[in-house]
Amino acid sequence: MHQYYHTVFGFCLWDLLALIVLAAMVVVLVGHVLRQRRRQKRLEKELAEVQDAPDAARASGREEAPE
Repeated sequence: MHQYYHTVFGFCLWDLLALIVLAAMVVVLVGHVLRQRRRQKRLEKELAEVQDAPDAARASGREEAPE
């Protein structure tokens, strides 16, 4: 009878708590991955702009002479 009072739908109360914690961890992980992808795309775009800047300066004739 003790087992019956401490289970709900076949789960122990500690199992339910662990399931809630697991769900929270998955939500945090998904949020982190999405933020990281956005950050990576932004940095790749900035890198492309920096790498294209010398090409644009050469094309316009504004390149500085080497010393």
